[in-house]
Amino acid sequence: KLIKLKGDVKMTTAKLYYSFNNRSYQQIKKELIKTNTKFQVQSLNESPIEWEQLLEILMYTENGIEDLLSVKSIDYKELTNQGVDFDEMTLTEFHRLVVKHPRLMRSPILVVKNTTLIGYNAEEMSILESRADRMKRHMEILELVKMNETFEYDIITA
Repeated sequence: KLIKLKGDVKMTTAKLYYSFNNRSYQQIKKELIKTNTKFQVQSLNESPIEWEQLLEILMYTENGIEDLLSVKSIDYKELTNQGVDFDEMTLTEFHRLVVKHPRLMRSPILVVKNTTLIGYNAEEMSILESRADRMKRHMEILELVKMNETFEYDIITA
């Protein structure tokens, strides 16, 4: 499902995967709309993840499957109790499992600009801003720091 936005839309299409319509999912979706980023949404419960999608997600993680696993999920606990060893699992085996048990994967997962973001972290959402917007924000922060240093200097010399 492709979300179309009005106005100037960035060329990058983000991909948002989720299992739960929770607060993190809603916050990421809100950020995507706020930054006017074109994005696709996929419920992993309704439309299982495809092999190519899993590879794309994993390509941009630091620790591979370990980053994606929801170790607190009921499915994970049940499968480990049944003897499933996630550390020794092949990608093909992992894919088969997440198709059957989508809640094995943490949610939401956002793939954008050669980056995979898992869950919601406000600081990481800056990746959605344009370079000009990031520069502007950094300049504003620098101005505040300079003003604060000047204020402290005036107090010390007074």
